[in-house]
Amino acid sequence: MAHREIHCVEYEWGQVILQETADAQYTPYKDDGSLVGCVGRPRFLGGRQRDKVFCSRLNDQWLGHSSQNSLLDSLTGMFALLRVTHAQISIIRDHMGTQPVYSAYTAAGDLVGIGTDVETLALIAGRDMDFDAISLGELLVHNSITFPFSSRQGIHEFEPGACVNISFHKGQPNIEEQVYWTPKELATPQIGLVDELVDRMRETGSDIAASADAIGVTLSGGLDSRAVLSVLPKDQVTAITYVTHENYETDVAQDVARAYGCNHIFARRSGGLFSKAPS
Repeated sequence: MAHREIHCVEYEWGQVILQETADAQYTPYKDDGSLVGCVGRPRFLGGRQRDKVFCSRLNDQWLGHSSQNSLLDSLTGMFALLRVTHAQISIIRDHMGTQPVYSAYTAAGDLVGIGTDVETLALIAGRDMDFDAISLGELLVHNSITFPFSSRQGIHEFEPGACVNISFHKGQPNIEEQVYWTPKELATPQIGLVDELVDRMRETGSDIAASADAIGVTLSGGLDSRAVLSVLPKDQVTAITYVTHENYETDVAQDVARAYGCNHIFARRSGGLFSKAPS
């Protein structure tokens, strides 16, 4: 991470610190006191985003859309989008909330930070040793923490699929959070459901292919990975199978990749890998 540039912009109400992703196309856009950036891997629907640096195009789209909701209609992927001006901070989370964004409050109840890394926010808020015992118990037992909590007191996650706008009055933050998308179970009749699922998978595959030069798919030989592989163009995809030794599944994966006509790689683990694991 040390080679990724860190951008820092000062405002009257505080500062924004944003570290670039590993992909250069997501370099933040700066212009006349504003900053537009992202965390994760957002993509514009329909078209190849590599034709233009993403955040520059995002800024144009953000200013050109009548609402943040309409902007989201043109995007897909896992992300948190950020636009900052002297007057306001705007954050948009992806539909499923895959990329978490947290608010951090001191023990006195003052908002002192917003970000994607709990440990950093805990230090800023003076909460690095203020552990949430219930959340730690959940993490040990279930390997996850119930939304909207985190491992620390006072650090909570914003709603998934939400637009968050923070404005300032006399230096005090005012947070408005609007959920723009929630999953719904449609009353779809069983007849035609499989066809609808196949069509949507193909649409998603076409969208992924349009915004990437090369695609990697983990191929175990099972039905799920075969279904994902089938909706991606064979000339862009490389199937990757993780293996310690050949078995029935690796044979199936190899047969599937050969029949589909795509490139296939075995990612081999050392035979002694698991013997070195702590007991």
